Amino acid sequence: MGEVKQAESVPPVSSAKKPAQAAQAKESMPKEAKKEVKKEPAKEEEEAPKPKPKNSLDLLPPSKMILDEWKRLSEENRLLLLMEISSVYLMLESVKQAND
Repeated sequence: MGEVKQAESVPPVSSAKKPAQAAQAKESMPKEAKKEVKKEPAKEEEEAPKPKPKNSLDLLPPSKMILDEWKRLSEENRLLLLMEISSVYLMLESVKQAND
């Protein structure tokens, strides 16, 4: 890949202003600038929220299937299948040991 050159110095990190510094900066602003800062949030509040797009699935009738019952049955079937697989595996192991 080639040689990798490491940084020789650490770049300075700009730290966030402390609340006291922010207050001093706001006080030093001209009055007109303060008014503009106050008016901007009001404009954002006046905008009406966008309506959510309608989902086509909402138009479908409610399902008659009971999902909780289906989950319970599928879990029971999965456990029964695992028990059958384990019994087949044990049977094959015993046949393998008998042949050795």
